[in-house]
This record gives sequence, structure tokens and C-alpha cells, in this order.
Amino acid sequence: MNILKANTLDVKMEDADTTATLNQSGTEAPAPVPTTTSQKRPRDDGTASDEDAGPPRKKPEGERSTTEEIVTAPAPPQQEQQLATASVSAPTHTAMDDDDDDDLIKNGNWVILQMASDRSKVIQLKKDGTVNMGKFGSFLVNDVLGKPFDVPFEVYDRNRARLVASYTQIAAFDIEADDSANNKDLVEDQNSQQLSYTDIEEMKKQGLKGDVDSQEMIKKIIENSKTFESKTEFSKAKYIKKKEKKFSKVFTLKKPTARALCMHYYRTDPTKTKELRVDTLAQMLAFGGVRANSRILVSDDYGGLVTAALVERMGGLGTVMALHEHDTYNGDLSRYLNLPTAHDCVQSFPWARIVANVDESLDALPTDLDEKALQQRRERMEKRIAKFGALRENLVGGGWDGLFAATHFNAKQVIQTLYPYLSGGRPIVVFAQQKELLHDAFLYMRTSRDFVNVQVTEGWLREYQVPVDAVGGTHPLMRMPANGGYLLSGLKVIDCPVVAASAREKGGKGER
Repeated sequence: MNILKANTLDVKMEDADTTATLNQSGTEAPAPVPTTTSQKRPRDDGTASDEDAGPPRKKPEGERSTTEEIVTAPAPPQQEQQLATASVSAPTHTAMDDDDDDDLIKNGNWVILQMASDRSKVIQLKKDGTVNMGKFGSFLVNDVLGKPFDVPFEVYDRNRARLVASYTQIAAFDIEADDSANNKDLVEDQNSQQLSYTDIEEMKKQGLKGDVDSQEMIKKIIENSKTFESKTEFSKAKYIKKKEKKFSKVFTLKKPTARALCMHYYRTDPTKTKELRVDTLAQMLAFGGVRANSRILVSDDYGGLVTAALVERMGGLGTVMALHEHDTYNGDLSRYLNLPTAHDCVQSFPWARIVANVDESLDALPTDLDEKALQQRRERMEKRIAKFGALRENLVGGGWDGLFAATHFNAKQVIQTLYPYLSGGRPIVVFAQQKELLHDAFLYMRTSRDFVNVQVTEGWLREYQVPVDAVGGTHPLMRMPANGGYLLSGLKVIDCPVVAASAREKGGKGER
């Protein structure tokens, strides 16, 4: 087994390296149906800066600068008054007036609610409703409608919400420390805090009612701490951050992009997405070359995360056929993207319906029913036959632009079943948590004349902790996940035996 180093893939703020693992040859085994098994220089405007400019050009006599004329020429008094009146009385463009702006929160949108305690959940905002955040209080939905995504809000006056300038309140505290300060002699115990448990709980109750601001609560706790002034600046910042997670009412409504959803479920419910990491998801989209108006086949048993990423990358334009196990498709993450209903491009098709079933024939109708019941049964069956017939015709018609798989089915059999429907030169990308699950599929693709550039890659991610307000240093997190899964990728090609035979006869120069 050879271990090769592949190119580095940057995913926004994270660094993701890729290690490619290549196996040797194997044998081909037929299996058409998937079975269950146990990824001044020039400026932008073309002008030159002062440092690159040559000596100043001598201006001919009588020539005047156009800029000087524009700047120095005064406007008539009447025109100045009209301009001033127009600038004051012009209607201001509000967020609610622009229904096409996807960066503003609208009624019915799905959002990722990120609280100060680092807990998050996916919710839908409905006008005149109230969102409960547990110990951090609640807020009215009407207060956030028309506001932008990914900005901090604060709960005030019991259940009202308003925009705040910063996610953290560290700037409001004095965290300067002497150069000689260190934490060597600090002893943190119950006696370090002069406030009693009853006093703190009473402040929490007052905070839920809106009588006490969260910043005032943190300040009072700091003032009654015996060890706070002896801490270093970095320790003070960590102490304040810790208290903010307990008492701060600042929250953020994040836009539910594929990246945000991937990170949310990776933290809160990794089993739902089989621990598919954000850098691995980015590599899947990069290997697949997904674009608008593509026609993609996907087998996604991970809650629909891969399907949602495909739909987002395509902008809702094109076709994504999702093949699933049961008659009902449960990949519901695509609806969180807030795409218009008209752009819903996902078509769900059960694996068992690739070949027409017995219940898709009118001959299977029972004969012991009365005329009314028989007519109702016939109508339902005709709708089912028309629905699955159209999907089957679309699938078998071919011309698909890519195949993605993140499934508990056997990867080799998924590829064998679906790759004949791909066009030539189209990518295949398969994700698995363990590389052993990709072994048979890799050997099959590697030894087949229908695939080229076949490789298995492993993602590697390092996340860094960035200091708050330049306090402390940038360094990797102490605890990070070790495994981001494995990706099997390759390209389908159309083998032409005639050209290959001609090339061998002519010494490698075949007719094309």
C-alpha cells in the first residue's frame, strides 16, 4: 500500500490537507442491486499610484483641470436647496422592502439559533411568534424580522430583542494586568467568590425578568471575586468568557447554509450525518465539479446533508435525484436552505423502484372490492404508476453529470448500478467513515476500463483558537477530531475498443 501526499485544500478559515491511499489490483464481482453493509502599483481601475507615476506633466497655459472645475464650481443657491431637500425627503430602503435579499431574515425562514453557551438548534421563525431559549430567556420573532443573518442580538425587557455591536462583552471590562502577574499561586475554591449561591440564583431570576442586565451580573460577580485581579490578562479573558456562557443573553441567528448545517450537526448530533466533517464535504463538492443546471445522482443516507450541499451549490437550478431505501425519503435538510419552492430540484426515487414492481400493474388490483373502492384503488395505483414511471424514465434515460454516495449500502454495488447512467467524463465521489468500506469499490474501479483517476483520499483538519481582542496567542485547539472519513473518487470514461486496437496496430497512434 503506497501513501502519497496530495494537494492542500483550504476551506475558509480551516486548513485541510489530503492524503491519498492507493491499493493494488483486484477482481471484479457482479452485483447489480445495493445491499446493506455494517469525504503605486496599478489600481483596480487601471490607473497608476503616486509611487509609480513619473515626473509631473507640465500643463500648457490656459489648460484647466477638470477636477478643479467640478470641485470649485459652486452650485446655484436654488439648486443647493433642491438637492438638500431631496436628500432629506428621499425614502429610506428598508430591509422588509427587498423580498429578494437572501441575507435578511424573513417570515418562515429556517435559522440556526446560536446561544452564548455554544449550544445551537435549527428553528423556523414565524411572525408574531416567540422563541424560547431556556435559561437565557425568550424573544419575539417580530423583533428580528428584516434584520441580517449572522449578527448578534441581545434579549432585553423580558422578551424583546435588539442588535448589539459585539458577540462578547470583554471590551466593557478592565482586564489589564501587571507584567509580573501569574496564576501560579492562585487557589480557586468556594471561598474565592464572596456572593453566595442564593445571591447568584436570585440575580438569574431577575435577569430572566429583564430587571438585571447580563453585563451588570458579570460585573458584580467579578467585583466579588477575590482572585480576579491576580490573574493574567489571558486568564481574565477566559474567566469573563466562561461567565458569559452562563449569564449572557446574546444570541445569533445564523443563515442555514450547507457549511453551517454541517458544523451544527457535527457538534450536536454527529450520528445523524455519520460524522461528516465540513472539510470532507467541501472536498466532495470540489471533486464532483458541481455547478448550476447539473443533473446529479446521489445516494444519501446521512440525513440529506450531501443532498442539501448539492442543491445549494447548484443554486436550486438543475436536478438532484436522491435514491433512498424506503418509499418515503427522509432527507429533510434541503428544506432548511430557505430556497424558493419553485427551485426545489430534488427528486426522490426508491432503490426498489428502479425495476417496476408488481404493485405498479393494474393487473394486481383485487377483484373482491365494490365498484367505489375499486375505483379509488385504481386511481391511487395510476398515480403511483405515472409517478415512478416518469422517475424511472428520467433515470434510465442517462446523461447524468455526476454520482455522489454517502450511504450504508455497499459502495461497489451502488457504483455498478448507477454508473451506466452517467455521461462520459463525469465524476464519481463516495464517502465512508472507514477506508475498509471502500476497498472493494476501489479495486473494481481501478481494474475497470470504464474509470480513470481513481483514488482514495483522507481529509485532515486543524482548527485554531484565535485570541479575543488580541489577548493571548493563536494556537491549535487542544482537542480536535482525529478522523474526517475517506473519499473514493474517479471519472467515468467511455471505452472504445476499436480505437484501442487501432492504436496498438499503428504503434500507439490510433485514429480518433
